Amino acid sequence: MTTNRPYRGAMPHEKAVSIIRQNAGTQFDPAVVEVFLRLVQSDPAILAFKAATPPAAEGEPSVASQLRALDASLEGRKERDGQTAARS
Repeated sequence: MTTNRPYRGAMPHEKAVSIIRQNAGTQFDPAVVEVFLRLVQSDPAILAFKAATPPAAEGEPSVASQLRALDASLEGRKERDGQTAARS
């Protein structure tokens, strides 16, 4: 929520915390939200944590290329399934 995505910009931490609080019990587990909010209150620096995606090892495909391959595979499966259904 607080990092840039291709489909939306990052939101401020305060807004993300507000959304998490508002959606406790529906979108988010209320017990987890309670612990998260206590952690944020006791140490606001937690919000500055940035997870990093490690780069692919040399010779290994990147995560993006693996996702593209999976997407292509699924599209091919949909086409084959559609042709099979049409023959039935």
